[in-house]
Amino acid sequence: MKKTFTRFLLVVACMAIAATAWASTEVINFSDDYQTLFPTLKGTSSKDSNDGDFTETTKSAATAAGFTVTVSPSGATNANRIWNTAKGRLRMYGGTFTVTAPAGATMSSIVFDVNSNNFGGKNNGGNITPSTGAINVSSYTWSGSANEVVFTIGANTQLNKITIEYEGAGGVETVAAPTFSPKAGTYYSPINVTLSTTTADAKIYYTLDGTEPTAASTLYSDPIAVSTATTISAIAIKGDLKSAVATAAYEFGTATPVANIAAYQKIADGTQVTFENPVTVIAQHNSYLYVKDATGYALFYGNKVGQTYNTGDVIPAGFGGQKTTYNGEPELQYLVGFEAATSSETVTPETIQASDVDASMFGHYVYLKGVTFAASGTGFTVTDASGSVAGFAGMGVSAPTDGESYNLTAVVGSYGKTDVVYQLLPLKVEKVGGSTTTVEVATLKELNEQAAGTNVKYTGSASVAYQNGIYLYVQDATGYALVYGNVDHKYNNGDVLTGFEGANKNFNGLLEFIPVASTFAAGTAGQAVAPQEISLEEISQDLINAYVLINGVTITEQDASKNNYTFNDGTIDMTAHNQFVNPEGKNYYDPQVTMPSDLSKKYNVKAFVSFFKTDMQLYPVEFVDASGVDGINSAKTVASEVYTDLAGR
Repeated sequence: MKKTFTRFLLVVACMAIAATAWASTEVINFSDDYQTLFPTLKGTSSKDSNDGDFTETTKSAATAAGFTVTVSPSGATNANRIWNTAKGRLRMYGGTFTVTAPAGATMSSIVFDVNSNNFGGKNNGGNITPSTGAINVSSYTWSGSANEVVFTIGANTQLNKITIEYEGAGGVETVAAPTFSPKAGTYYSPINVTLSTTTADAKIYYTLDGTEPTAASTLYSDPIAVSTATTISAIAIKGDLKSAVATAAYEFGTATPVANIAAYQKIADGTQVTFENPVTVIAQHNSYLYVKDATGYALFYGNKVGQTYNTGDVIPAGFGGQKTTYNGEPELQYLVGFEAATSSETVTPETIQASDVDASMFGHYVYLKGVTFAASGTGFTVTDASGSVAGFAGMGVSAPTDGESYNLTAVVGSYGKTDVVYQLLPLKVEKVGGSTTTVEVATLKELNEQAAGTNVKYTGSASVAYQNGIYLYVQDATGYALVYGNVDHKYNNGDVLTGFEGANKNFNGLLEFIPVASTFAAGTAGQAVAPQEISLEEISQDLINAYVLINGVTITEQDASKNNYTFNDGTIDMTAHNQFVNPEGKNYYDPQVTMPSDLSKKYNVKAFVSFFKTDMQLYPVEFVDASGVDGINSAKTVASEVYTDLAGR
């Protein structure tokens, strides 16, 4: 949650500061801050949990600026709830959603950051009714003049955050309610609970006996040890100001010990288990962790592992989670107790054919010789002499679809809740007849000179120019490169990457570097990368993947339905493809880049040089009105400021 002040004319503001009603912005982020907003919820909801359901009308804790949101039960088949995505999201299916400003403040607009078209049934005309003012379902915006707005929800509405524009209440200080870490819920071993508040210099007082805390209650100083069923109630106090009371209930259950993977697979769904034996890692990527022991193979799923493992690492006994069945196979969720690897051992994949892939192979670490890949929807098909099988880049490694022959190391996964399909998830792809060794290069120039399919280890230092989903542009003193694929890290402009591995790929004339995700580490902050100022006629193949600035560009639509435009800066025409428009269904692009709506103007454009089949083209990432008035860019325009992805995300 943050507050940003919209700039008016500075001179006028300075002369009339005492009498001016400043317009302010408040952002309430359900994705990041749901635990702070609704501390009484036990957690998030999912297909296996209703911990994030709103069973009664619940008013949030006040934000630092004093705003609250109130969520009622849905009254529909599905509950209103905080849904278990990577961060959390407010899902509304009915009932009401109320936004209340602090006393003395008047809201003029509320912009809803939504999940796709899930905004009151937008595709069907929308079904959200405000108590005052008007709502534009197409632009996800309410406008009016009110201290409080009640939105009656009539159809599926999924909210990541809301941005409120308001006037008044400047300087009114509030105290943020305490938050709890770990959050309320059921645990299976003793925990230490930390209390905190975002209000500087506020003191926290708490009780453990169900009574409401006051300044006479226990002053919080150290984490609270909890090993039995306990409800913590806490309040933050600063001078004469008090926060709302926050409450978190902790319960403790008994986990069922399992001797090994085979025993775990026989346990009933919903059972919390603790492994009494170690397991060996096959592969880890994002929330997916595939493991094995002497009795079988398993998938552990969740973002609470808290450890990074490599193939062959041995995870010590004592970890656990809740056993469930997903996509036809056992899956361990709600993971707890994972410790650093105690040792490492060699794990060798078993050699199979495509026709061998079935239910008996789930979770297995496998190796296939001489396969080809063909695109098939969002996945691909893997074919060898025995037949074909589905494939999907679920472990961060993409599959080449050039028709060439490759050797494939993979893990066997599954998808489909009713008709289960078993598929190959690539971990390593090596071109048959290509280099079986890894070539080390110290510069991006050398990297770009390697033949497609060659395994390459870059040992130099490259600076990040831009990252958008699976597109990562880097450069060093010798050249530029596009790393195309999941690298398991988010980078900012200027971050320095030292060493990584992958292989080159030629895609319609464009050289891409397909990464091995596990070799990418968090970047270290470095000097910001500035675009190279250039004219369109100066762009050549030597600048492919370069970060450039072209001034005074006129834009004409070439084929807006395909996001293709023509740029001209007074020298030549060049095609621009808005690669990062974030089209429906392609959620690996983040965030959206918006083309200017007023094509009568000229713009200064920041872009990346690309190539498609036979022609040079540009991927734009920022537009600024060439007359000097800030315009539309890759994120949002707030007042007269331009916010750009290239400055960091």
